[in-house]
Amino acid sequence: MNKIYIEVDGVLYENLLDIRVRMDMTEFCGTFSLSATNENTNITDFSEFPIKPNSNIKIYIDEFPVMNGYVDTISVDINNDGYILSINGRDITQDILDSSLVGNVEFKNRISFKKVIERVLVNLGVTDIKVIDNVGDLNDFKTSEIISGSVDETGFDFINKLAKKRQVLLSTNGEGNITISRSSTEGSGGELRMIVGDSENNVLSAINNIDSVNRFNKYSIFSQDNPSSGFGDFDDVPSKLATSTDAEIRVSRQINIIPENSSNVRDCKNRATWERNFRKAKANTTACTVKDFYADTVNKILWKNNKLVNTRIEPLGIYTDLLIKSVQFSQANNELITNLELVDKDAYTIESKLEKLNILQSKQKDNLF
Repeated sequence: MNKIYIEVDGVLYENLLDIRVRMDMTEFCGTFSLSATNENTNITDFSEFPIKPNSNIKIYIDEFPVMNGYVDTISVDINNDGYILSINGRDITQDILDSSLVGNVEFKNRISFKKVIERVLVNLGVTDIKVIDNVGDLNDFKTSEIISGSVDETGFDFINKLAKKRQVLLSTNGEGNITISRSSTEGSGGELRMIVGDSENNVLSAINNIDSVNRFNKYSIFSQDNPSSGFGDFDDVPSKLATSTDAEIRVSRQINIIPENSSNVRDCKNRATWERNFRKAKANTTACTVKDFYADTVNKILWKNNKLVNTRIEPLGIYTDLLIKSVQFSQANNELITNLELVDKDAYTIESKLEKLNILQSKQKDNLF
């Protein structure tokens, strides 16, 4: 248990010097880095090293896949004692992130977001990636909604603007498949604890960062019918369809946003709330370092992003459930650690969903009495 393996062309390797794997629920591509020397590989000529640029790398923790990617860069540092190879890469969705669409992509009939992404994969010639919809209740895109992609867009640019329209996150799982998600209410299987004098502590270190540079008091969403600045003829002022307010920020800070596609009032309201919550989440983060790769060692449950974890960090005054935004597994100097980035549990939840959940919980409490 607690071993990181890499697979290259069907061959497993476990004697690399350092390995880091990072997945973030708000980033489309996971990343990895590897390092090796002539001493721990028994290869004296680095040109014989089996990992080459564009090699497909699969990374496992024990039997669990955590990364399926391609090598982006390889650098070698040579001295009289041998060499050190440094390797960096991203998961296999990088081709969607980097590649331009082949011709315009148009949709004339009602279509689900999952089907849109699958059509983009076909357009780019990608055949080994699946699309997993973890939301389930997304509204289809209607024929009246503008959802066309052009040759000056990458595959990701196109699908990401539609993800914003539906207020969902696009990411990748350990097998390299695309996931469509919102904030999860599922637990991680573990807890984070740093209590003075407590023998059950598992947090080695913790940092809390607060940055309000990109937060505003008012988020206003305008129609796309006339995207004028509104400082000229009054007839050119675009129509304001929705606003959302962040009471924690002073009223002199405001931002206007014009959606990438035409939107109705409901979509604009959701977008305004999404922008507020998303920026708030990015502004207040807590980073924790723990030993081991498992949230639950007994049941062999790895730490995963988009899971809730009960967090009790006494020095920071944190006693609440937080959402795991990113996970980084690291093997360095024979030490195995996991770095977790945490945000508010409702950070990426649409307000209407929260209201329904609060109403349901209120009714359940009332039924108890």
